[in-house]
Amino acid sequence: MLFHITQRHTPEACPLDAGGSRALYDADAEGVTTVGIYGAYAEHTMYYVVEAEDIKAVHRFLLPGFERCVSDVTPVVAWRRPATADREGVRTSRRCRRARHDARTPSRRSSPRARAARVPPS
Repeated sequence: MLFHITQRHTPEACPLDAGGSRALYDADAEGVTTVGIYGAYAEHTMYYVVEAEDIKAVHRFLLPGFERCVSDVTPVVAWRRPATADREGVRTSRRCRRARHDARTPSRRSSPRARAARVPPS
């Protein structure tokens, strides 16, 4: 199960001189795999995405920071935008459809000479 963790501490409790942000979590906690760690250091906030067996494993992961931090733990799921069918019935992503549209549509920012070349003579 995936968990998103927001961990905050006050400037007075900042671990900068006591091992840094790595002093706020146990990277070797049993049953936890770290997916990503992000810091907003000026806000004294850390963000973690971890995969864990259960909430007790998450508690073990956060144990080193319990005395100086407040943590919000939210179970989350991985989500991918589903592909949709285009006019031809082919399932494509939005990025693919946009690229095909751009390839068929002339640029509006082209030079006057290029625009004149596209206009058929009467």
